[in-house]
Amino acid sequence: MPFTYSAEAFPLYIRDIGMSFATATTWFWNFILSITWPSLVLAFKPQGAFGWYAAWCCILWVLILLFVRETKGRTLEELDQIFAVPLSTHAAYGLRQIPYGFKKFVLFQNPTPEVLYEFETESDVSSTGGDEKARKEVKEDLEKPNA
Repeated sequence: MPFTYSAEAFPLYIRDIGMSFATATTWFWNFILSITWPSLVLAFKPQGAFGWYAAWCCILWVLILLFVRETKGRTLEELDQIFAVPLSTHAAYGLRQIPYGFKKFVLFQNPTPEVLYEFETESDVSSTGGDEKARKEVKEDLEKPNA
């Protein structure tokens, strides 16, 4: 995950530094896990040690929900727009996604997702699965000269 996210999120002029930090962070936490595992197994038994790491996974899930922005399939220009949204706005949006996920994946309903980012490119319509008529309308709008 850190390799994919950092490859998409960092601008080209600092991408090499960002990838270096992502790799170093991954290896640092691998080292911490390797060093702490034997003592946790002795102190808590295997169930407690796995429970300890499971609790950290739950905490990190919440932090990712609040602070990590979706970058899948976006251009660099769209990423600039995504990262221009204030962190507090994005965190509030992330909290509002919990009921949406519960309705969709637990209750198997078909709720309407909230839209936080508005993009005006043709790739946005095609990546969201819009029908052919909508794609054609967007293409025509993009080809019109500015009046």
